[in-house]
This record gives sequence, structure tokens and C-alpha cells, in this order.
Amino acid sequence: MNLANIKLPIAVIGIIIAQAFGIIWYVAQLDSTVNNNTTAIENVEEFNAIELWEAIEDVSTTITELENKTMPFLYQLEKEQVVVENEMRTIMSDHSGFNDILKELGKEGYGDNREYGNYGQ
Repeated sequence: MNLANIKLPIAVIGIIIAQAFGIIWYVAQLDSTVNNNTTAIENVEEFNAIELWEAIEDVSTTITELENKTMPFLYQLEKEQVVVENEMRTIMSDHSGFNDILKELGKEGYGDNREYGNYGQ
């Protein structure tokens, strides 16, 4: 078999050359990936539990400081809420009393039959 007599179409030769370049490119990329991963593995630090505990203690301290700053404020809000609720109950009771007085006046012939308050009914 004489190689000089073999006739290959130009397209087949082009495909073979393209595949050869593809294989070379793939191997080069694979080599680069392996080198990058090797470098990354060498740079990985060991897990340090002491640093983790220090970070947890820092967060815990910060939370405690925030609680100490905000708790008096929250207690003051609760006190104010209790005062407001007490005042509201007093007002509601007064309005109920006014309504009862108006009803009694209406029974005695006073010409006004309006109701005052009537909360919660």
C-alpha cells in the first residue's frame, strides 16, 4: 500500500486536524484545572476551633450588650402600655355611666333618647 496513492478529501483532513486541536485544548484545560486545584488545596487552612469559640463569644457579648441597652426601653414601653390601658378602662367606665344616666333621664320624661357610649355591645 503506497501512501502517495491514498487520496483523502480536504474535509476529512480538516476534521482530523480540528479534532487534534480539540484534544490538545482539552488536555491543556485539564492540566490548568489540576494545577489550580492543587494550589487551592495547598492554601487551605486547618480548622481552628479556638477561633470559632472566640467568634461565638464575641457574638454572645454583642447580644448581651444589646439586651442591656434595649431592655430598659422595653420595660418603659410596657409601663406606658399599662397606664394607657388603665386610662382607657376609666374612660370606658365613665362613658357607660353617662349612658346609664341618659337612660334614667329618658325614663323620667326627659325628651332625649340618645345612647352614649354603648361600647362592647
